[in-house]
Amino acid sequence: MPDNRDEFFVGYFPMPARLGQFYKVLVALLLCLGAGFAFWVSSAQESAGKGQWNVADTTRVSGFLSVDPYPVLHTTGANPRSIMLLRQGKHSAGAFTDALDGAHVDVTGFSIERGDWMSMELRSNDDIAVSKAPDGASVPEIEPLTTVTLQGEVVDSKCFLGVMKPGGSKVHRACAALCVAGGIPPMLVVKQTDGGRYGYLLVDQHGNSAADEVAHTIAMPVAISGQLERRGDLTYLHLADKGIQRL
Repeated sequence: MPDNRDEFFVGYFPMPARLGQFYKVLVALLLCLGAGFAFWVSSAQESAGKGQWNVADTTRVSGFLSVDPYPVLHTTGANPRSIMLLRQGKHSAGAFTDALDGAHVDVTGFSIERGDWMSMELRSNDDIAVSKAPDGASVPEIEPLTTVTLQGEVVDSKCFLGVMKPGGSKVHRACAALCVAGGIPPMLVVKQTDGGRYGYLLVDQHGNSAADEVAHTIAMPVAISGQLERRGDLTYLHLADKGIQRL
């Protein structure tokens, strides 16, 4: 006569065959569910970006310096770039550059790059020196563009370009606020339809840093209205009066 009694697990006896088979299936199922949940959670996270902060080696570049509204080095040649200049820590490079507006200089620092953007972190006055300009080269002219209203997030450009990951969103708000207050150029980051991002350096109505105007909207979704202008390969957004609206 067959034994119809339920199998019963006793710790000091071997696992019953039918009960062991059940737990094998259960464990495999739980592992699959756990892996699927982990993949879903990770894929739902916003990318921190591909910014790089090279602190292993310094980079040396040459170009014309403009200091208003933010220190920028405009390189010349076949592939000119506009490189934002910053100090170590949460500081503007203005203390090193203000007396050299319009000069051709050699700059040595740590490069910070994300996509087409580049900035350089300087350590002291010794990292910048006047040099001979190439014949026929000059500081690029300011090109006025259109009036716009753009939606995005205000970030500090230094961390967003690669010093911090993530360099945006509310988890980075406190750091971004300190950077902007210290002179790091604030930037409006706008998501593009292709998933990429475009950044606009923010300037007030008088052509100065917009740090005070954006202080209470950093890392928040906002709509900003104003006039666009381009200098080199950087685009600036001059805020209109009452041009910032929280969303």
